[in-house]
Amino acid sequence: MKKLLSLFFAAILSVCTLAACRSDNPKDDVPPDYTGNNPNTPPDGDNNDKEPDDGDIEVNVDYSTYGSFWLRSHDYKTMPITAFNACPPKIGEYTHNYLESEQTFKDYAEAHVNTMMGMSENTASAQVEQALDWCAQNGISYLVACGGADNIVNDSIVKSTLMRVKYHDAFGGVMQFDEPGRTMFENLAMSKTKLEAIMPAETKGALWHCNLFPLGATERQYYHRVDTLPLPDSVPSYTFEQYVSDYVEICKPQVLSYDNYPLRGAFPKVGNTYFENMSVMRKHAKQINVPFWVYVQACSFSANTRIPQESEVKWLVNTSLSYGAKGIQYFTGVIPNSNSIEHFNGGLFDLNGNKTQVFEHAKKANAQVAAVDEVLMCSHSKGVMQIGAMPNKETLAAEDLLASYGVLSSAQGAHSLIGCFDYNKKDAYYVTNNSLNEAEKLTLNFTEEVSGYIVQNTSKTAFSGDSLKLDMAAGDGVLIVIG
Repeated sequence: MKKLLSLFFAAILSVCTLAACRSDNPKDDVPPDYTGNNPNTPPDGDNNDKEPDDGDIEVNVDYSTYGSFWLRSHDYKTMPITAFNACPPKIGEYTHNYLESEQTFKDYAEAHVNTMMGMSENTASAQVEQALDWCAQNGISYLVACGGADNIVNDSIVKSTLMRVKYHDAFGGVMQFDEPGRTMFENLAMSKTKLEAIMPAETKGALWHCNLFPLGATERQYYHRVDTLPLPDSVPSYTFEQYVSDYVEICKPQVLSYDNYPLRGAFPKVGNTYFENMSVMRKHAKQINVPFWVYVQACSFSANTRIPQESEVKWLVNTSLSYGAKGIQYFTGVIPNSNSIEHFNGGLFDLNGNKTQVFEHAKKANAQVAAVDEVLMCSHSKGVMQIGAMPNKETLAAEDLLASYGVLSSAQGAHSLIGCFDYNKKDAYYVTNNSLNEAEKLTLNFTEEVSGYIVQNTSKTAFSGDSLKLDMAAGDGVLIVIG
């Protein structure tokens, strides 16, 4: 996300936190009697014993089984699809209070968004408790805003802020911090430990969400978070690779999240580090057996960025899935208030409570995610096959590339990306038309006669033969499962 936006709202969150600390009713730190809790959540808060729909998926799974992460109110086959700044109150330029509108939560569910991310709401307020009820009724998990969660020097502050919401089944965890620098890592790790310590047993599976800088920030930002401080004499250089490595080692994240917004300039131009950034995150996530989550650009925030078209939203989502991402995050749900440097347009919702055209784009892309997530969440990413040209002529990392995988020996096409997966000993592939503006005709060649099914535009179709022909619109994705 954007650093300036985070700094702007840090002050708001701090005020909200301090207000919560002045609660006159400390006895409220008891489990409330919520009526909107998700009836599908097992009593012990563990979602891993839900029966699968078929015999292909293990029943007894945990976070380590597939390198996936399931939020508390989701079952283990549900991929998190999230929206940042999902339900802001009426502040600044907003003419609508999303936090008080039940329709907000129904709309997100309609778009297959199953996880809300807070930014500026007062987590200790009755409004947030009501929002959690609406989340539960619509199958949504809520990562709440919690000012000071990155620097817990006084447990009582966070205890007060999370006093009641932490008991709710729809409570998914805490938005801990956005784009930290290296100097903050030890404190983030300590704060995460303190957060876990003050949570009741029912919050097993809560996420302490922290999001990293993308490739392209400065070395000073990676180290200090701000660009105005020089590197110390003992650190002559501090690269993105070292930044991610240090974060993983020190903070031991549950998921590895980052933002990279490549839709810059005129359509269909894209930045030239999009896949390189994803490759680094994939590598480090696999090393510690956690998923990586990507942010999808859903808005413009400068003269050089653009609001995405339908093919671009699909391309961002589907290329991420092909590369092995197991969480989709939209920046942003509701567009933020503008400031002196950044002016926001697009998003899934505007300042006045209205759905945007990007909402409709995301709805279509997310419907495909929801149709294939059972397979991808229960699979291991093995690498990718590049077929034809790459956007902006970017080169994929050699260690990610496969010439073939399983029964797939080769493919012919102009611009496709084929993600290769081990789906419980079955060969699975997630194919993306790797063009933002051109259709693709792709032929997949198998080593023998095979049978299986494809999921394209949410429709599941059986096939058999020694080859498979796919027609894909720009940015489209197709799941293929053999056997």
